[in-house]
Amino acid sequence: MATETFTWERQAGAVGKISYRVLETKFGDGYAQVIPDGLNTKTQTWPLVFEGNMNYIKPILAFFERHKGAKSFYWTPPGEDQPLFFRASELNLTSIGAGVYQLSAEFKQVYYP
Repeated sequence: MATETFTWERQAGAVGKISYRVLETKFGDGYAQVIPDGLNTKTQTWPLVFEGNMNYIKPILAFFERHKGAKSFYWTPPGEDQPLFFRASELNLTSIGAGVYQLSAEFKQVYYP
């Protein structure tokens, strides 16, 4: 099965976290040596929220169910020119009243399909 692309619009205001994986060795005199750890040292996480009626939320839930938290998908985060691989292994569904729901998920960048 080909990798799917996540295309639903998120709510505004998402704050992504960008981390760089490094190896650091500290010495007794306060000096430290720091180098990148591996080839893909940059990772991003994005806590996203989707809001709407159940007709809007159900296809998003079905998308995540197909991936079961383990299979990655394409998504283009803000500031990127092309889609990257992400996974979402935990969801929160909240009824906020009058048939309106909020679905939240944390997208974590991965480097394999």
